Amino acid sequence: MGVEYKPGSSKAYLVFGFLMFWLFLSVLHALIILIFNGPDYLLVVRFFSLEFGYLSAKVYFLFSASVTSFFFGVFLYYLARDIKRDTSHRLFEMIKDVVKNSEKHVKDYVEGEFGQISMDQYELSKEFKAFKESAFKNMEKMETY
Repeated sequence: MGVEYKPGSSKAYLVFGFLMFWLFLSVLHALIILIFNGPDYLLVVRFFSLEFGYLSAKVYFLFSASVTSFFFGVFLYYLARDIKRDTSHRLFEMIKDVVKNSEKHVKDYVEGEFGQISMDQYELSKEFKAFKESAFKNMEKMETY
């Protein structure tokens, strides 16, 4: 299932990809700290040189995993939405072509059948006319006897 390249949406995927890369790195970091230091290990929460407090390794892992899974779900939602839009557009065009071809096929078939029916009606009317004429001739002959 190929997806067309869309220049407008590539920037959003690039940003999401970069964000997902850093979030997966944070989950990997939390997992390594959790495995090697244990669940009760306390991490110092820092932002640049400011210290905000301590966080246990298991809370750090659960928080980073939940944030990463949330953004991964958002990323997959947008990806599936774009694929669905592209696929539904192609599916609509394909169905439109199938309907046009079927309409042409049915039209040709019906015109051929009705053309045959009109020819059959013409032939039948000629035969009825000939039968009527022969019936009148036979009636005239019977009247003369």
